[in-house]
Amino acid sequence: MIGMVFGALLSCDAMSIARRPKSRKGAALAAITVDDLKSYLPIGVGDDMGPALGAGGVVGFCSGKAVKVAGEAVMLGVGTLFIVSSVLQKAGYVTINYHKIEKDILNVMDLNKDGVVDKKDYVFLSDKAQSVLADNSLGTSGGFAAGFALGLKM
Repeated sequence: MIGMVFGALLSCDAMSIARRPKSRKGAALAAITVDDLKSYLPIGVGDDMGPALGAGGVVGFCSGKAVKVAGEAVMLGVGTLFIVSSVLQKAGYVTINYHKIEKDILNVMDLNKDGVVDKKDYVFLSDKAQSVLADNSLGTSGGFAAGFALGLKM
C-alpha cells in the first residue's frame, strides 16, 4: 500500500494526484527552478504544510511521551505483580492457573478473532494504522510520526 502511494507520488503519469509540469522545450538542466520541481509534487504538498507539520509534531511528541511513561509504569506494575504472585505461590498461599492466564492473554492479543495469534493479526493492525494515517493529511501524519518517535526517544 505504501509502496503504491510512493510510486504514484514519484510518477508524473499519476494524473489524479500529480500535476504535470509546464512544458519547457529546450530548457537546460541548470535552468530548472524550484517552482518547476514543485509542479511534480502532489497537489497540496508544499503549499501550506508548515502548520500541519507543526501541529502533528506537537501532538505526536506528547503522545509518544505519554506512551513511554505509561509503558514504563505498566512494566513496573506487571513485574512487581509477577514477583509477588510467584513468592506467594512458592509459600503455598495461592494457586495460580497459568493455563487460564495464557488463554485470556491470547484472547486479547487475537485482534482478528480467528482463534490464533499469527501474522494475520499483525497485518490487521498495520492495515488499521495505515487507514488512520491515510485519513489525515500528509503533513499531519508525517509530523505526528516524527513527533511520536521523538517523544518515545526522550
